[in-house]
Parts: sequence; C-alpha cells; structure tokens
Amino acid sequence: MTIIVVVMMFVMTLVVGTILALTPRLTPSTECFAVTVPQGARDQEPLAGYLRTYTRVSVAVGIACALVWPLAYALGILGPIDASGSDALSWLIVATTLVPIATAFALMLHFRKLVQAHKAAQGWHATGTNAVAFVGPEEFPRPLPLWVNLAYLPLVAAMAAFAIAHYSDFPARIPMRFNLGGTVVYSTNKSLATVLFPVYLTAFLGIVFTISHLGILRSKKPIDPNAPASSALAYGRFARTQSIALFVGGILLSVTMGVTFFANTLGVLSTEATLAVIMFAAIAFAAAMLVVSWRLGQVGARVTAAPHTGSMPADNDEYWPLGVVYFNANDPSIVVPKRFGVGWTLNLARPGAWAIVAALALLIAGFALGMSVLVG
Repeated sequence: MTIIVVVMMFVMTLVVGTILALTPRLTPSTECFAVTVPQGARDQEPLAGYLRTYTRVSVAVGIACALVWPLAYALGILGPIDASGSDALSWLIVATTLVPIATAFALMLHFRKLVQAHKAAQGWHATGTNAVAFVGPEEFPRPLPLWVNLAYLPLVAAMAAFAIAHYSDFPARIPMRFNLGGTVVYSTNKSLATVLFPVYLTAFLGIVFTISHLGILRSKKPIDPNAPASSALAYGRFARTQSIALFVGGILLSVTMGVTFFANTLGVLSTEATLAVIMFAAIAFAAAMLVVSWRLGQVGARVTAAPHTGSMPADNDEYWPLGVVYFNANDPSIVVPKRFGVGWTLNLARPGAWAIVAALALLIAGFALGMSVLVG
C-alpha cells in the first residue's frame, strides 16, 4: 500500500465528509432538512440546534472515516497489494465512502421528522398559493449554452488521431485494469479498439455531461414571490456557475484520463503515478464544487440574504417523500432543484423523467457492456 494512495483517500474522504456536513446549511432559508419553514425559523431553537447536531455528528464521522486510512497504513493492516488485489482495501474503500453518506442521510431523516413535528405543533402553513412570473433583463446571468459541449468533438478527434498516428509505438500488451497499488491486474493484446479506449471514455463522459447540462437549461426556476428580482438574479448566478463548473470539470477530467492512459501505456508515466494524477483530478474537482457550493448555496441561497419576514410563500412538502425524491403530477417540470443537497433532480411523476432515467441506464449499461467485451 503506497503512501500516496493513503493520502489521496484521506483527503477525498475529508472532502466528501465536509460536503455532507455543510449540505443543510446550503439550502434556502425557508427549508430545514427538506421541510418548508417560515423565514427566520431556521435560525431559532430548536431548529438551529438540530442543524448544529447534524453538523457535529457528520464532521465527526467524516474525520473518523478519513483517519482510518493513515491508521490502517501505520498498522500495516492492508499490506502490499498484489495482482489479485486486496479484499481489505476494497472493504475499506466501501466503508469510508458509504458510512459518511449513510450517516448523513439517516441524520437528515431523523431531524426531518423532528422539524415536521415542530412545524405541526407551531401550526406553520402557507397562507395561500403564491405564483409569480419574472422576466429578468438580458444582462441577468444565464447558464452556458448547450453548444459549448461541442468542444468534446475535437477532443475526441484529437485523441483518436493521436492513437492512430502512434499505434506502432504502443506495446504488444495494453494494460486495461490496475489496482490501487499500481499493479496491472489485466492486460490484453494490442488492437485499434483497445488503443482507442480513452476515445470511448471521453465520448461517454461528453454525452453524460451534455445531458446534465441540458437538465440545467430545462430546470424549473425557483422564484421567491417576496423578492422576485433578487431571487431570479441569485438563481441565475447559481445556474451559470454550475454550468461552467460542469463543462470545465468535464473537459479537464476527460483530458486528464485520456492523457494519463496514453502516457501510461507508452511507458512515459508509471501506473502508480497515473493513478495519483487521476485521483488528484477527482479530488480537485470535488473540492472546487465544495467551494462553489459554499459561496453560492443551493439555487443561489447564499448570494443574497433573504429578509426574515416570518412568511411561508409556498409549502409543497407533500411532494417530497424522504426529502430527496420529488413526485408531483401537477407540476409539468421534469427537472427541478434539489430540496436537500446542491444541484437538480427529476420529477418522477412525469413520464419524461422516467424516459431520461431509462436513457441514462441504457447508456451506462451499453458502455459497461462494451468495455467488458473490450477488456475481457
């Protein structure tokens, strides 16, 4: 087990734990653990106490899971990773990844019930159904246009051209899988199909990121009836920044994986160094998203400070089972901002949402099947 892998996994676990711990503080001030509450109520007890407890427990679990890595390394629990891999390592990766996520979700459900009970006891409810239509000026921030994703086409073409031009330079055996110890666990005979592996991966990522970008453009735009201009401006900044992060991050990750694969196969970069570069890129992307999320908040909640009016302009808790699933047949929107977390989700009451789920499932299954046939 190399120290660089331990450090990378330690940092990644900390970043994930930090994102989970901050999640409820990134949502709009009228939401507390996916429950609609009046303006200002989240800053008062007992809701403020629920938030503090959630943060403390999430941070503690995240730090504990991160410290497992240097501890396991110091005690020699994992030992060297040979070509057969390491069962202990696999279980450690699963545990340090899933435990913080499962803990955060369980905490959210627990405090959600407490907030719902407090809401019922206080008699909080929306005074009516408020709707507002707001058309911002042209200078309002907007997401990047979808056509920017055409940048994946020259990237794919450049990778394909490089692989074809240098085909004779590739070794007779192409490494296709390796473990965290940097040991190649599977290689196959050189062929044009195996040499072009980074091209397939980049094309796949390009399609996935483009679909995600389209979701941002088609998403329902949350506008606060009490502050339509400022909330529209805040959401505009949020959507634009997220689209930029998605596009730039997707391109950089694709380039990183493609270049490192070619460099490793051609013997320019060791397998261990290749792994380190890819993990560093993933950590950098996650850390950048954490910074962006903290600065803006979900749907731009941290861009402008909402006045503590004590009002509740809308209440659609009934359409959010478990706080993370949206199911509203009366809402024509297919893509909507998340209630708990940063980003967007689907309205599962709409047939179009299930069509998107099916298309993504087929895309992922097709790619996985193609890669399994390719690598054997």
